[in-house]
Amino acid sequence: MKASGGVESKDEGNRLFSQGKYEEAIEVYNRALTEAFDPQLKCTIFTNRAACAMKLNRWEECVSDCDVALRIDGGRVKALYRRAFALAAIGKDIERACFDAVKAAKLDPKNKEAIKLARELKAKVTKDMERRGAYESPIMRAARRILGQSDNDTMTLPDALKNATSIVATDGSEAITMWRCGACGAAVNLIINEENELAILACRFLASCCLTLSVAIDIKQLFPLAKCKHLNQLVSQDVALLAVAARVADELTAHKDEEERNDNLVQLEKRFVAESICTALNPLKEKRQKWLDAALDVLVRWLGPIIERLTPESEVKLKKLTTTKAKREAVQKRQIDIEKRRRNACARLAEFALTDDYDTIWLGIWALLDAQNDNLRLKAHATLARILKATATPTPLGAEHGPYEFDKSAQNDMSVSDLLEKILDTGDDCIELKTKQADENLNISDELRFRRKKAALVASFSLASGYLGAKALQRCFESPLVLLQVIESRDIMAEKLAAECLANAAACQEGRAFLAPLVAAGTLEALASDESKTKNTRSAAAAATARLGLAANALKAGSQETGRLLSAALALCKRGPNDDYSVEDAAARDRGLEVLAALSADSNVKEEIAHGSGRLGTGSAIDILCTQVGSKIKGNDPSAYALISIFANLTVTNNELRQRHFRERDMDITPEQYDELMRVTKQKAEEDADNDTEALASRRRRKLVLADGGAIISQIILSDPPPSLQTRRKLAETLCQLSVDVELRGVLIQQGALRAAVALCNEENKEEEEKDDVLQHMRVHAGHACARMLITTDPHKLPDATAYSAIRPLLWTCKQVAILDIIHFEACLALTNLITLGHDAKRRVAQARGINTLEYLQFSDHKLIQRAATEALTNMVPDPDFLAHLKKKDKLKLWLAFATELPDEDDEELDDKAKQEALALPRAATGCLAMVTEHDDEELALCLSLIKEKSAPDALIELVSYNDPAIVHRAAVLITNLAHDRRARRVLLKVVPTLEPTLRTAMDSTFANVSVISNALGAAIEAIQTPIEGEPTAA
Repeated sequence: MKASGGVESKDEGNRLFSQGKYEEAIEVYNRALTEAFDPQLKCTIFTNRAACAMKLNRWEECVSDCDVALRIDGGRVKALYRRAFALAAIGKDIERACFDAVKAAKLDPKNKEAIKLARELKAKVTKDMERRGAYESPIMRAARRILGQSDNDTMTLPDALKNATSIVATDGSEAITMWRCGACGAAVNLIINEENELAILACRFLASCCLTLSVAIDIKQLFPLAKCKHLNQLVSQDVALLAVAARVADELTAHKDEEERNDNLVQLEKRFVAESICTALNPLKEKRQKWLDAALDVLVRWLGPIIERLTPESEVKLKKLTTTKAKREAVQKRQIDIEKRRRNACARLAEFALTDDYDTIWLGIWALLDAQNDNLRLKAHATLARILKATATPTPLGAEHGPYEFDKSAQNDMSVSDLLEKILDTGDDCIELKTKQADENLNISDELRFRRKKAALVASFSLASGYLGAKALQRCFESPLVLLQVIESRDIMAEKLAAECLANAAACQEGRAFLAPLVAAGTLEALASDESKTKNTRSAAAAATARLGLAANALKAGSQETGRLLSAALALCKRGPNDDYSVEDAAARDRGLEVLAALSADSNVKEEIAHGSGRLGTGSAIDILCTQVGSKIKGNDPSAYALISIFANLTVTNNELRQRHFRERDMDITPEQYDELMRVTKQKAEEDADNDTEALASRRRRKLVLADGGAIISQIILSDPPPSLQTRRKLAETLCQLSVDVELRGVLIQQGALRAAVALCNEENKEEEEKDDVLQHMRVHAGHACARMLITTDPHKLPDATAYSAIRPLLWTCKQVAILDIIHFEACLALTNLITLGHDAKRRVAQARGINTLEYLQFSDHKLIQRAATEALTNMVPDPDFLAHLKKKDKLKLWLAFATELPDEDDEELDDKAKQEALALPRAATGCLAMVTEHDDEELALCLSLIKEKSAPDALIELVSYNDPAIVHRAAVLITNLAHDRRARRVLLKVVPTLEPTLRTAMDSTFANVSVISNALGAAIEAIQTPIEGEPTAA
C-alpha cells in the first residue's frame, strides 16, 4: 500500500478525467480503490468513477458506483445527482431519480444542474401520475377508503389501514391529516363494531397516529372507546391498543378542566385506560413481556411528568409578555397547574386500584415487584412509588418526615398503612391462587417468595420517601434478623431486594433505628467485605455502613472500620472480567462511589484515595476511578454526581470549602473561628483537626489531571443527554479548582476542559426561578475556569474556533456584579490575551458589546481590575468600533484622567513593587492614547478632539516630566502623532508653548542614557519644529 493511501492515484485520475481520457481515468480510479483506506476517500473515488461512466453513457455502472458512494456518505450531492441523471437516462425508475435530484438540490441550493434536473423529473413524475389516475397522495387515498368515501376504489379497507399505518409511522406530519379528516374517528368505530382482524388493523393504525403526533390530539374522537364491549379481547390479541391508552393517559392527565371533568372523560379513563391496564397486567393469564411492558408504560406515563402541549393561542399569549419576570411568573403558574393535575391523576388511579373492580392493577404490580426482568421490575417499582408520592402529602404541620395520608382528592380516608395492608392482602390472594408471579423459579417456598415480595414492596415505598420505606420495612419484617435471613436464602433475587432494603433503611432516622442490632453485631461490616455475596449485597451493606457511621459521626479517618469500608467501596467500583459493567455491577459501582464520596470529605481519606495506602491494598484509587469508572459514565448517569463529588473534594482543602460556604452565605466568620467554636462546644475533638494544606491539594490535583481526570470531566459535561443542573454545578467548581495550578492548564485544555467550561458558561438562564441561583453559580465558576486556563496560555497555539469561543463566556463573567474581584481581574487578563489574536478577535469582542463591559470595569474600586480592563481596551486598537467609541463625549477626557493618575514620586511609603503596580494603569492609558492617535484619520479627528480637551496641556506636560521611562516614551510617541496631524498640530503649538523645552529637558538630563526614550523624545521635538506640508513657516 502506498503511503499516500490512494490520494495520488485519485489526483492522477482527476487529471485524466479533465483531459477527457475517461477509460484511462477509470483504470486509475480502480487502482486508487485498492490503495485507499479512508472511507470518505473511497466515497470520493466511487463518485468520480461514476462521473466517468456517465460520460461514457454506461448508466448501469454509474448507478452502481453511486449506490456504493451513498452507502458510505448518504449526503454526497454529486453522487445523488449522477445517480438521478443515470436513472432518468435508463427511464425505469423515474420516481427514485426524482427523489435523488430533489435531495441533491436541497443539500446544495446553489447547484443549478441539480435544481434543473429536479424540476424536469418532478414534471415528468406528475405527468405520469396524472396519466395513471394516481395523482391523489397515497395517504389521502387511504383516508378516503377508511372513511368509506371511495367505494369504487380497488383498494380494500384492510389494505388502506395497512398503508396508512406504515405512512404515518414514517412521517408524523401525516398523523395530523388523519386526525383532522376524521379517519381516526372512523378507526375507533371499526374497533368498537368489529371483532375480527379488521379491528386489530384499526387498533394498529390508531396507535401509529397516537405515537407519532407531537401536538394535542382530538380526544373527542376517542370517547366511543369507553363503550367497547370486547376491549379485553382486543388488548389480549394485540399490544397496539395499549399504545393508544398511553397517549390517552397523557391527554387525560394534561386536561386542564380538572374541576369540570365531564362524564365522557371519566368513562374514557375508567372504561378504557384502566380496563386496558387491568387486562394486560392480570397475573392469572399467561402474558408475554411485550404486553406487561406496554401496560407499565401506560402507568408510568399516566403518573409521570406531564408533557404540556401549548395551544397556538397560549404560545402567542406567552410571547406577548414583555418582561422576564412576567414570563417567569406565567411559567411558574403553569407548572403549579401541571403538578396539581398530575397529582389528581395519581389520586384517581389509586382510587380505581383500591376498588374491587380494578384491584387487578395491584395484583399485576404485586406480581411484577420481584420480576426477573429488570425493566419490568423497575417500572413496577416506579409506578407504585409515583402513586404514593403524588397521593401522600405531609401533615399540615409541614414536618419533613411526618406521617403521610392520602390526598383528599382520592375521595377516601385510607392511610398509607391501610394501603400497605391492602397490597399485602393482595399478596396473600396471589399465594393462594398459586400464580407464578412472573417467576419461573418454582423451587422456592411460598414463605420465601412472600418475603421476597415484601422486600420488593419496601424498595418501592423507599423510592417514594425514606420515611415511607422505613414504615413499610418495620411492617413487613418483624426484625432485621428476618431481613438477614432473606439475604442468606441463596435466592439471588431475594438477596438483591433485601440488600436494597438495607441501603434504603440507612438513609432515614427510622430505618437506622431498625438496623441498630445489625450494626452492634458487626453484621453489616461483615457483609460489605464478604466475597461470597453478590456485588449488590456488598455494595448495599457498604452504603448502609457509611450512612449509619456518618449519621452517628462514628467513622474516624484512621480507624480500621473506615479502612475496610474504603477498601470495600473501591473493590465495588472495579469492572467485571469482561472489562465492562453488568446491570448488577453498575448498581454496585454506584453505591461504591456513594461511599467514597461520603468518606472523601476527610483530609486523610483524600490522601489515601489520591496516593494509595497499605490498608487499601491497592495503588492510587484515582487511576481506578478515571480508567475504569469515569470512562463508562455518561452525563445522565446517576453515579456522575458521586464521581464528580469525589473529584471536587480531592481538588480543594476543607478550609477553602468552608471559606467558599461562608462567602456564599455572607457569614462574617473565618474557618479558624469556626473550628474553635466546634472545639469549644465539643462538636469536634482535638484529634479530628484538619491537617490538609494547599500543597497537598495541589499534589492531588496534579495526580487527577495526569490520570485524565480533565478528559473524564469534559466527557460528562459534553455528553448527550447532559447531566443534571446540580451535577453541572459541581463539574464547574471542579474545573475551576483544577485550573488553579499554572502547570496543569495546558494539559486541561488538551483534555477538552476549556471547551467544556465554555459550554457550561454559555448556558442560558432557565425559566424556573428556583434554579436561577444554581445556574448562576455554575456559570460563574465555568467562566472563572475559562479565565484561569487562558491567562497563561498562548492563544496563538490554540485553534481559532477554540480561542474565539471563550470570548463570550469571559465577557459574560465580566458583566456579573456580585462576584469576587479576583474573577473579574482574571477574566480581563484572559480577554487581554485573546485580543492579541488580531482583527477577528477584536471584532468579536466589539460585536459582543465587550467595549462597554470593559469600560464599566475601569471604574472598579479595585486598582488591579481597573488596570486589567484598561489593558484589554488598549489592545482593542485599531478596531473601528473602539475608535468610534472614543469619539463620544468625554471618553478621551476619561482616558487622560487615567493616564495622569500617577503616584507621587516623593511618597516614601510606596516601595518599588507598590509603585510599579500603581504605574500599570497610567502606562496602559498613555499607551492607548499613543496607539489611537497613530491610527487616527480625518473623519474620526481623534487627535484634534484629544488636544482640545482642557486637561490635555497639563496632562502632556505632566507625562513628559514624570520620572518613568515607559510613561515618557509613550507620551513622546503621543506628542509626535499629535504634531503630525495638521489640525491637531495648530492647537498643540498654541496651547502648549512650553512643551518643547520640557521635552528637551527630559532628553538631555533625565533619559539621556536611554537611547530608545531619547530617540522618541528627539522625534517629538523634531515633529514640533518641522512644519508639515502646506503649513506656513514662521517669518
